[in-house]
Amino acid sequence: MLNIRNKMLVSIAVMAFSAIHSNVALSKTVGLAGSDQTKTLDCAGGWARIAGANNHVTLTGNCARLTIYGSRNTVTAAFQAGGRVRFAGSNNEVTWTTPDAREPKALHLGASNKMTPTEAASRTWVTFLGSCRLRSCCAHIRLS
Repeated sequence: MLNIRNKMLVSIAVMAFSAIHSNVALSKTVGLAGSDQTKTLDCAGGWARIAGANNHVTLTGNCARLTIYGSRNTVTAAFQAGGRVRFAGSNNEVTWTTPDAREPKALHLGASNKMTPTEAASRTWVTFLGSCRLRSCCAHIRLS
């Protein structure tokens, strides 16, 4: 009798956990671990983790966050607006693009890491000053 009761309690707990768990939206995490690899990964709006050295990675799918562990990794990434990068290593380089052309926020826990906008992102906004001397007559032009 006690054995059947315990099994029922476990079954009920598993079903309750499954119901709660299915309602929680989990972010997808893609990753690469190793060295001297060249890969393209799809973040699908989630997170990416790169661990190792001398990797060349292209991230597509509007990444929300990127964490890089290691050194001399080169990453080209498409971030969503408000994206974040965390460097835990040295001499890593991230070339980025975002829909709003704003640089992702970066946390540097290492040395000599670089964030560079893609050529398209760096040319998105141009300030035209012309010959005016007042700020009110300056214009911001969006290139497309």
